[in-house]
Amino acid sequence: VMSIFNDKEPLLPDKVSTTVKVVGPGGFLYFQFKTPFGLVLMIKTFLPHRGLETTMHDYMWVQKSVPRLLALYILREGRLAFNDDILIWNKKTFPRKPVLLKEDMGIKKLRNWYKQFYPKEDELNEIDVCDLDW
Repeated sequence: VMSIFNDKEPLLPDKVSTTVKVVGPGGFLYFQFKTPFGLVLMIKTFLPHRGLETTMHDYMWVQKSVPRLLALYILREGRLAFNDDILIWNKKTFPRKPVLLKEDMGIKKLRNWYKQFYPKEDELNEIDVCDLDW
């Protein structure tokens, strides 16, 4: 598919580098794609909507040298990947004490980082749902 943008050789995945930054627990994702044609920047936002529903918005900036079809392809692939994520999110559970291997210590660090965004165990009973500002 990618070879349509280059007459000489296909645009292979190793010729595109990607940087992804996550801000907060799933609220803002920043993607930077460096292609042989130029930069493609994409921002995905996930905002609360009607209680527990979430809306997703995509914003893109593309250098003029990048073919429009390539930018649309990147946007489409990002949306399809998100749909795959939903299948996983809908089935995930939270084990209080997961069994982790030495190689999984990054997961432990991530779980500890996420704790800052949630109330402490003893505060859960004190939260009044009416006071939540959505």
